[in-house]
Order: sequence, then structure tokens, then C-alpha cells
Amino acid sequence: MKIRITPEFILSLGLIFLSNRLETAVIFLSAALIHELGHMTFLFLLGVKKPELSLGLLGADIRADTSRLSYGEETLIYLGGILFNALAMGVCMLCLRHSFDMRVMLFCLANILYALFNLLPVRHLDGGRALECVLLSRLDDLWLADRILTAVSVIASVVLAVLSVYITSILGASVSLITLALWSLYQCIPSKPFCRSTS
Repeated sequence: MKIRITPEFILSLGLIFLSNRLETAVIFLSAALIHELGHMTFLFLLGVKKPELSLGLLGADIRADTSRLSYGEETLIYLGGILFNALAMGVCMLCLRHSFDMRVMLFCLANILYALFNLLPVRHLDGGRALECVLLSRLDDLWLADRILTAVSVIASVVLAVLSVYITSILGASVSLITLALWSLYQCIPSKPFCRSTS
């Protein structure tokens, strides 16, 4: 597997460590690693060769040739990270039933946040890519599928932006929430036609 580290990833890593305690940053990065491991596991199980992991500003992007896969198999790859976060959350909940530990609780929360954020049906997020596969499997009209995905992405991003502003007004300034909201709105813009080479 080829791994590419972008300057944006190094910048975002620095911001994470500057805005959080070291322990908190490591916990959230561990949840992100579990998420990517979920994608890689399903790529391996489905026999996809030579995936490329690109570490960017707000996470990782896995590129691989998925052209021989069905839309259902591609959906499994996209939702694999969310599934692994959910499994990690389940293990954490079992551990918390026996004895409470703040670090385990934070790790559980990190996995919940990663799963929920990636479930958003926003273009280029896992939820948006899974929705893309569903639309392409159901509709013959590529243009209509693209318009539906764009509309759903915009609605989900606006909801996220409003929620971010609301939470920020209650808790005080939160650069992370505002950044996520603006990023998701930006991701709604279709940069190219549907492509089956990313996962």
C-alpha cells in the first residue's frame, strides 16, 4: 500500500496537538486510525489491489481501482470505517460497564463522532459516497443522480452549519466546528462527474 502525506495533513496534525492535550489528541487520532483500518479491511476482503492512502487536511482519502466491484461492494468499503468505529464504540461500552475510565469514555466519544460525521450524506464523505453508489445502482440518468447527490449534500451541510453555529453560541468559540461546517459546504460543489476510482 502506498501512503502519501500532504503538507495539509502536517498542518492539521499540528493544529490538533496545539488545540488539545496530548492524550486527547492521541485518542482522537486512534479513532481516525480505526476508521481508516475499516476501509482497508474491506478493500482487502474484496480483493482490491494496491490502494493508495493520502493523508490530508481533515482525514484520509483512499484511492483504489474499484471498477470491477459492484455498487453494493463499493458501499461496503465506504461504510467499513463507520462500522469499525461502531465496533470500537461497542467494545468501549462493554469496558465502561465493568469500570469507568475517562480515557475509555473519550475514546468511545471519538469513535461516535467519527462515525456520525462520516455518515453525513455529503459529497466526498463516506455517507455521500455510499449514497452515490445507491443512486448509480438505481438510476440510469447520471446527471439526475449527480443533481440529487448535490441537493442532499447541500441540505446536510446547511444543517451541520446551523448546528455548529448553535453549539458555538452555547459553548463559546469553536474553530473545529466552524471549520467542519465550512469544509462540508465546500465539499458539496461537484468538482468532476461521478468516478468509481475512489474509496
